[in-house]
Formats: sequence, C-alpha cells, structure tokens
Amino acid sequence: MGCPLVIVTWVDSTHPVAAWRFLSDLRHEIDGDPREMVTVGWLLRSDRKVKVLAQSLGCINDEVNLQAGGVMTIPACAVLKVEPLTEKGYRLSRTGKIEKIQVFHKAPRRAKVRQPNRSRLKVVRRQGG
Repeated sequence: MGCPLVIVTWVDSTHPVAAWRFLSDLRHEIDGDPREMVTVGWLLRSDRKVKVLAQSLGCINDEVNLQAGGVMTIPACAVLKVEPLTEKGYRLSRTGKIEKIQVFHKAPRRAKVRQPNRSRLKVVRRQGG
C-alpha cells in the first residue's frame, strides 16, 4: 500500500467570536453544529490518532528530491470518512517510488466487515430453569 490520494470528510470548530457579546445575541453560535469540511490530499499517515495529508507533491520525477507541501494533520476523532481517489498520472508508493496510473475517479467503495472484539464481549449465563 502506498500513499493513496483520498478525500477526507471531517468536522471542525467554528471561528471564535472576537468581540464581547451578550449570550442572548449568540443563539446562532450556541445552537450551531460543527462545520463539515472536505480535504483532498495524499494520505501520508492514517492511524487511530491522526490522518496526515499532503496537499501537494513536488519534484515528482525525482525520487531523491521528492517533496510534500501543504501537510495537514486532522485528529482521527474529527474524521467522518476517508474515501480513496485514483489520480490520472502518478501516485506515490510507500517507498517513495513514483508509479504511473491511468484513470481519475472516485474509487469504488469496498464493504468492510467488522469482526467483534472478543476481549470486550461479556458472557452472561442464565441461572435457574
């Protein structure tokens, strides 16, 4: 698995209200929901803590001097979904090798089957009869 091109949907806080205001004037801010954001980039790291994206790659034909710019770290707890994209042109492998690919589209979604975490299962025995 390389560094895939992905679109990440996540939630973010709203901008702080700079001026002092009466609470009665802040109904919209108090009752509002977090803002839903969308970011596209090369997924450099994905684990339980963070999703790290590079929004640009430089020197893509020079594996020794390959660079990443616009690196953004999103807390995993804020991520709603990560969907892979396929880029027309090139992709970056985990080893830093540039690979040529042909199509650009939203990749088909694969069904994930979650296995139960058996360490968290509780055995309940019935008594009586």
